[in-house]
Amino acid sequence: MLKIFAAMLSPFVFSFFIGIYQIPKFISNSTFPSFTLDYSLTFYIYSLPAYLLLAVPASFIIEHINKGIRWVNYSIAGGLGGLMLLFFNNSPIEWENSLFLCAGLSFYVSLKVLEVTKRKIIST
Repeated sequence: MLKIFAAMLSPFVFSFFIGIYQIPKFISNSTFPSFTLDYSLTFYIYSLPAYLLLAVPASFIIEHINKGIRWVNYSIAGGLGGLMLLFFNNSPIEWENSLFLCAGLSFYVSLKVLEVTKRKIIST
């Protein structure tokens, strides 16, 4: 159940990573980003199914295999999921290939935050 909540939280974390990634571009172009509610909702609508359909099953596989460093495994899974999405890309959002690694990392960050929060709630 925690992984499903992480999938719902991950698009917000992913959009935060995209914002950080875009800062040098905005500085070099001397423009200020304008994030509208329409863009945020469009981003959420298109990325949530990808997280639910790709990230949640991949996280079960990653947890079952349990080899290597966990955040690296999630980043690689995000990259592989991103390659799959490139084949089916008909969304109005332009994806950059390097951001797919951030997609997996955002799922890991969301999952880790929820795990720590759950641990703190249970311990108190």
